[in-house]
Order: sequence, then structure tokens, then C-alpha cells
Amino acid sequence: MPGSPILERLTNLSIRAKLTSIIVILLIGISGYAYIEQASFERLDSLRHAIEVNQLSEIELLTLRRHEKDFLARHDPKYLSRFSKTFQELEVSLDELNTFITQNAPQYNSTIQEAQSRIFEYQRQFKELSNEVTKLYTPNGFYAQLATAREELKRATIDTHSAQAKIAYLELVELDYQYLSQPSMNLGQRLISKASDLLNIEAVTFPSLEHSSRLYLSSLTSLVSSFERIGYTPSLGFSGALRSNVHLLEQQLFDLQKNIEVMAKNAQQEVQFQLHMIGAFIALFVSTLLILLSVTISRRLNAITHMMNNISSGDGDLTVRMEARGKDELGQLAQSFDFFIEKIHNNMIELAAVLEILKVSASTCKHSADKSMNNSQLQKVEAESVATAVNELVMTSNEINNNIDAAAQTASEVRRSAIETLSLTEQSKQSTTTLMEHIHASKSTVEDLEGQSQEINHIVSSIQRIAEQTNLLALNAAIEAARAGDSGRGFAVVADEVRQLAILTNDSTHQIETTISQLGMGVQQAVNMMQTSFEQAEETNSISSKAQGSIESITTQVDTLFDMNSQISAASEEQSTVSSEIDRNITQIAVLASETHQLVAQSSTSSNEVESVSSRLQTLLGQFKY
Repeated sequence: MPGSPILERLTNLSIRAKLTSIIVILLIGISGYAYIEQASFERLDSLRHAIEVNQLSEIELLTLRRHEKDFLARHDPKYLSRFSKTFQELEVSLDELNTFITQNAPQYNSTIQEAQSRIFEYQRQFKELSNEVTKLYTPNGFYAQLATAREELKRATIDTHSAQAKIAYLELVELDYQYLSQPSMNLGQRLISKASDLLNIEAVTFPSLEHSSRLYLSSLTSLVSSFERIGYTPSLGFSGALRSNVHLLEQQLFDLQKNIEVMAKNAQQEVQFQLHMIGAFIALFVSTLLILLSVTISRRLNAITHMMNNISSGDGDLTVRMEARGKDELGQLAQSFDFFIEKIHNNMIELAAVLEILKVSASTCKHSADKSMNNSQLQKVEAESVATAVNELVMTSNEINNNIDAAAQTASEVRRSAIETLSLTEQSKQSTTTLMEHIHASKSTVEDLEGQSQEINHIVSSIQRIAEQTNLLALNAAIEAARAGDSGRGFAVVADEVRQLAILTNDSTHQIETTISQLGMGVQQAVNMMQTSFEQAEETNSISSKAQGSIESITTQVDTLFDMNSQISAASEEQSTVSSEIDRNITQIAVLASETHQLVAQSSTSSNEVESVSSRLQTLLGQFKY
């Protein structure tokens, strides 16, 4: 089924390339995750830094308040310089906090700007308050001016020597001390009123006290006015305004701290959720790719395993091919497996053809062996017949010798026995002629046997070549089975059996060839001996003819009878010797014919075994479809 170009390209990728791609995707995802994580952590760090800066601002504000209170309590100018230094640090912190809020939380811009305005207002208020306090407590301040005016009024009162003036002065000083010890608006107003009344009275009664009283009243008025501006209570005057402003500033910084902490908490939760989602997506995506890759590999491996199981179980169809798509390792494995199955398929076809040839050759060899066995049987019978004839010839030769001896002893009876001798000579001639015919027939039979031996040699050579080809084919099949591994183990056993049988057949054919060679040599010797016997029989026939002529002229050659008898005796002895030799050779031929019969029977048995193995191989090949 055709797929998309992307899937086609993915299919053509090797498994290593696919795994490398997944690793690259995983590394890219991890890098992106690390980048987002770093950015998120930087954002959280900036929030934490903003929290720290805000906390530092609160601490610096508290430090300003401490310097403020220290100055108000001790009236030492060094606290003013400390206040200025701490204020600069607070200003830097608020500027840094303002920059963060502008970049990350613009909704709080108004809050931080208002806080900055209040801190500057706080600075202005503290300057006013510190100036008023300085006017009070400096060596030339309102306290010192009032003390100087009080001393001058005291001297002037003493100079009057007036008890009334002294009492009025003491009452004024008592109220003065009460006011200075516990300043309040009520005491201040009473003190000013008392000083004004005293001035009015003394201006009439004691004119010399008017100047001192006016100076005291002026100093007192300045002091009370300064206290009123500073504020008798924390909620009045400069102190009240400063305190209210600082409380609002503290509340703003506190609220801003809470808002930044909420932002940090929300940002942390958001970062955690975002990182969890990204990590889960990367893990899910990479897991999906790995699962898809593993499923693809498993399916293709299962297909290969299924085909191998079908072939190894004996029901394999060698005509089926995987025809796997793709150029990855599994595709290459499938192509190699297809090439291997194709090679086995071709070998099976070739093996089937060779088995068919082997079967035909085995049948032909069996037929030839049967024919050779029949011929050897006939040869054995003929050899026995020739042996019988030779025995008769030997007996005839012995009888001739006896007759010659009798002729020598009874020379006087030669003429009377001439006719009988002529008859016997005629019989001897006929027997010799018969012997010649038998020898000629035996020679033809032996020559036929020699030709059949040559034919058997050709057949044995054919069987030997077939056995060598079978051995070579079995060796190739064993090599291919070894390459196939476990799946070719059964075929390797069959190939080994075929190779063993081919070796056995080759050994048997070598043995048959050796025996046939020996038989050929024996047959050649028999032919030579028969040729000699045939020539001797012709010579005997010629001698018999001469003997017949001699007998016919015996009446005229009586004087040479004994000489002729001697010659006949010698010829008979020679004929007897030749006949004995022929008898021995014929007996040897009979033995060789019997051995040939046995060897041909063994060849027939080997042919039957080859045919049986061929049938067995045919059965084994039938387990495969090719």
C-alpha cells in the first residue's frame, strides 16, 4: 500500500538513524526544557530578589525611624548624617524595586511611585522637624534664649526688692518648669498668658521689669511656637504628619511585599506546572516515537520469524519472498533472507534435477547389472561346458596314447588294426573339429564377456561420476545448511547421509572397477590360451589328417610305423598337456565368471541402495515447495 513521502523516507532510514533522530529530538527537547527552566528560574530569582529588596527597604525604613528617634532623643547632628546615608540606600532600593515592578508588574507602578513620593515627603518632613529641634536645642536656640531671659528676669525681679514681684516670678518659673518638663498646649497657653499678665502688671507697678518681661515673653512665645510646630503629641505638628506619612509608607511597603510574594508563589506554581507539562510532553513524544519504532521492528521481526518457522517446520514454501520495504537493517535482513531462500530454491530445483538423473542412472545401472549378471551366468554355464569338452578331449588323448602303446606292442596286428585305427583317427579328427568349434565359440563368448566387462566399466564410471557429483552436491548442500544455522540442521543431516552414500557408492564402484579389471585380464588370458588351443587343435586336425593318410598307406609304410607311433605318442602327450592347460584355464574362467556374477550382484545391490536413497531424497525434497 503506497504511503506518504515522509513515511517512505522514514521507512528508508536505518534503525540506527531512527534511534539517532529520536536521541536528537530528545536532546533538543531537553535543551528547550533546560532553556525554559533557566528562564523560569531567572524569573523566580528576580522575584525573590525583589522580595529581598522590598524587605531591605522595610529594614532601611526602620533604620531611618531609629535615626529619627535617636536624633529627637539625643539631638546629636551625627544622626542626621546617618539618616541621610540610610535614606540614599533606601532611595536606591526603591529605584531598583521600581525598575523590577515596571518590567514585571506594571499594575503596581502607582504603588511604588506613591511610596517613592512618600519617602521624599518623609525626608522633607524630617528636615522640617530636625530644623525645629535644632532651633530648640542649639546653644543659641529657644531653650538657651528662654534660660537667658529667665535669668535676666530673675535679676531684675530681685533688684526690685518687691515680694509681689518675686511671688509672681516664682509662680511664672514654676509654671515654666512644668511646661519644660511636660510640654503641652494647655501649659504653653497658660504659661504665655501668665507671662503676659505679669508683663502688664509689672509695666504699671515695676517699670524696670518691663524690658526683662518682654524679652522673656518673646523667648517663651518662640519656644511654645516651636513646640506647637513640632507637636505636643505624636499625632500633632510635624511629628504627627511625619508619623502618619511613615505609617502609610510602611503599609505600602508591606502590601507591596505581600503582592510580590503572591506573584512569586503564583510564578513558582506556574513554572512548576509549565515545566511539568513540557517534561510530560517531551517524555510522551519520545515514548510514542520509541513505541512506534519498537512496534514496527517487532512486526517485521515477527514476519521474518514466522517465515523461518514455516521453513524449519518442514512445510516451508520456498517460493514465498518477504519483499520487505525500506532500506533499514530489517529491510537488508529481509533482502538477504530472500536471497538465501532464492539460492536454496535454486539448489532444490538443481538437486531435484540431479536426483532425477541419479534415479534414471540408478535404474539404468540396475538394468545393466541384471543383464551383466545374466551374461555372467551364461558365461559360467558355457565355461562349464567347455571344461566338460576339454575333459572329454583329455580322455580322448589318453585313449589315443593307449592305442598307440597297444599299436607299438602289437605291431603285428597293425594291418588288422589299421582300419580300426583309421576309424579312431576319423573320430579324433571329428572330436578335434568339435573342440575347435567349441574353442572358437568359447573365444567368442569370452570376447563378448570382455566387451560386457568394458560396458560394465563404462557403467561403473558413470556411477562413479554420478557419485562424485552427488558427493559434491551434498557437500554444497551441507555448506548452505551450515550457513542457514538451526533452520538448515535437518537438511544438513540429509546432505550428510547423501554424501556418505555417495562415498559408499564411489568405493563400491572402485571395487567393481578393480574386479572388472581383474576379470578383463583373466578374460584376455583365456582368449590368448583359447587362441593357442585353437592353433593346437588345428595342428592336431592336420596331424589326424596325416595319420589318416598314413593309415591308408599303412600297408606300404609298415617299416616306419614305430616312428610314426612315436610321433603320434609325442603329439598325443603334447595334446594331453595342452588339453590339461585348457581345462585349467576354463576352470579359472569359470571361477572368474562366478566372481563376476557376485560382483555384478553387489553392483545390483548398490544400485538398489542408490535408488532407495534417491527415493528418500525425493521424499525429503517433497517437504519443500519449490
